[in-house]
Amino acid sequence: MLIIELWQMFKEYLLFAVLGIGILIILFSIIYFLIYQKVLNGRKPIQLKSAATIILFVGYLLMVFCATWFSRRPSGYYSVSLSLFSSYLEAWNSFTLRSWQLLILNIVVFVPFGILLPLVSKRFQNLIWIISAGAVFTLSIETIQWVFRIGVFEADDLLNNLIGVIVGYGMVMAVLSAVNREKRISSRIIIGYLMPLLLVIVVYSGIFIKYSLNDVGNLAAAYSQRINCDNVQISSVIDLSQQSNPDVVYKTKVYNKKTGLEYAKQIYEGMGVSTGTMNIIQYNDNAIYQSYGEGQYSLWVKYAGGQYDFTDFSYDQYQPAAKTLEQKTVLKALEKMNVYVPENLDFTGDEQDGQFSFKADMIKNKNKYLLGQLDGTMYEDGIIRNLNNNLTSLEKYKEVSIISEAEAFEKIQQGKFKLYWNEELKSITVKGVKIEYLADSKGYYQPVYCFKAIINEKEYSIVVPAMK
Repeated sequence: MLIIELWQMFKEYLLFAVLGIGILIILFSIIYFLIYQKVLNGRKPIQLKSAATIILFVGYLLMVFCATWFSRRPSGYYSVSLSLFSSYLEAWNSFTLRSWQLLILNIVVFVPFGILLPLVSKRFQNLIWIISAGAVFTLSIETIQWVFRIGVFEADDLLNNLIGVIVGYGMVMAVLSAVNREKRISSRIIIGYLMPLLLVIVVYSGIFIKYSLNDVGNLAAAYSQRINCDNVQISSVIDLSQQSNPDVVYKTKVYNKKTGLEYAKQIYEGMGVSTGTMNIIQYNDNAIYQSYGEGQYSLWVKYAGGQYDFTDFSYDQYQPAAKTLEQKTVLKALEKMNVYVPENLDFTGDEQDGQFSFKADMIKNKNKYLLGQLDGTMYEDGIIRNLNNNLTSLEKYKEVSIISEAEAFEKIQQGKFKLYWNEELKSITVKGVKIEYLADSKGYYQPVYCFKAIINEKEYSIVVPAMK
């Protein structure tokens, strides 16, 4: 996936680089042939090897700037994050393939800088010079992103970019040392040049090995950088328990690419949708199954838990049901789609736009528990054409020790919680708390404390992981 993304980036911005190089070659030709040779009678020849290296380096710089400028759109939101390793902690918490790809991409994209610049000038075969040049280059890119509001100025980006420069420098210096016939370079020096590359491989391998050995996954709801709460008034209007009783981690069925396809076909066939002509877009943890038979349909399936989002694209030809939906009417329509809803779920039906919802909060269903909700839209002809089934069937996996409500509240006081908030924090008042269960990166459902709070006079929910 990373190689494909790099190749697509190369193809997308190659034209800009070629045009830029073409303009520079024309300007250089005018200066060299007309001014230097004709006017000034210069006789120094062009070194083709040096010229080719410079052209490659300039082309690389142009491609990086184009990727920085054109890959993102300006927005009103911008921020500066100087918390080192926060993006690594964020990637660890969510542990999605995409999050790690972005971190690795920030390293790989700057490897050519470390390779080409020492070939352009021997001055940059000095480690201090190449690090200084790399720091200026990456700092200029981050500043451009911040000034024009096309990205976030992050300390981690600076670090990853510099790592890429040093890795590239080590690779090219190892090759230059190995092929140097004038000086006999020891193998220790060559290995020393390759140490940055080896360290990056070892560190990333260690991260993925450690994750694979963990019994359960990580929670994306966990904080990645501490919030400064020194001047924030934090209080609770409820009594918080000091006791920490054991709780449970739950497991659910997890599909893969093969079983996910079988599951999608089963859903489609139950709804009477043809699976003969399907377009499949598969990702690491979910997949989209598009059917183009008698109609156009889309089914987005999450591998962990089997939740899905179904769309019949003929919905724009009908009006949503105008009357208040009754539960039995919705259940009957769902049965025609072979979707069966267990009893005792909370039902709501909208009066105007045909929307309905079934909610389950750890409702016991046989030997399992049901969590989540099922939402959809019924249309004037009584057919459901949009269905978002986030109901998950859970069963006990293991008992775990958790922190108390009071300990979780202390984490809020310490700023150790995740908060999407653009305003200045002034006050946090906790009005309620309960245990909920969130899916982790391996598909298990872990206990978390969900605090109902008032932040700056606005209602908000704060989630704190409960497992010790």
